[in-house]
Amino acid sequence: MAVTSGVAGTAAVYSLASDVQEPIAFHYTNSGSYYVLCKIDSDQEWLTKIWNPNTAIGLPIWYRETYPNASTAYKQIEIFPIANTSITLNYEYYKTKGTDLTSSTTDLATEIPNIPDYCHDAVWKGGLYRFLKGFDDPAQIKAQEDYERAKLAMDVADEKDLDTDLRWRWDRSNGSIPHGTQFKR
Repeated sequence: MAVTSGVAGTAAVYSLASDVQEPIAFHYTNSGSYYVLCKIDSDQEWLTKIWNPNTAIGLPIWYRETYPNASTAYKQIEIFPIANTSITLNYEYYKTKGTDLTSSTTDLATEIPNIPDYCHDAVWKGGLYRFLKGFDDPAQIKAQEDYERAKLAMDVADEKDLDTDLRWRWDRSNGSIPHGTQFKR
């Protein structure tokens, strides 16, 4: 991915490839030095400890996953500090699996849409719920519950961030261990 020199105070947001389900790692080389970006999982941590519009541009060190691109719905990342030179940001990622839905008939005017595999459950359960709702069928209550659970599971899968390490998060803004914490041997 091409990263261009930016302007301090303007977020550096870049779209990822169309088949990215979950990014794994971002890295680049500049002047013979190798850099790996550190992921910030929490938007709160990003806003309170990383992002600062008054920071001068420099070489990117951190990234966070942001909202999907409005026009293409591709995943995006924001990097910081904002790049002071053009770099090629390389990345590895888990790829979305194409849809299992196929058509062997030639009478379809258009191709069946390519729906990522992790969305299939929510899509078909939502379709069933909408169908039953149109007929005022009593089974729509159960279908709605299934649909809501499938949407929640899809959101949880999206937010799980399985590519990050498990860890405890301490507020270290003042550089000390939180007051009252005791460690025993």
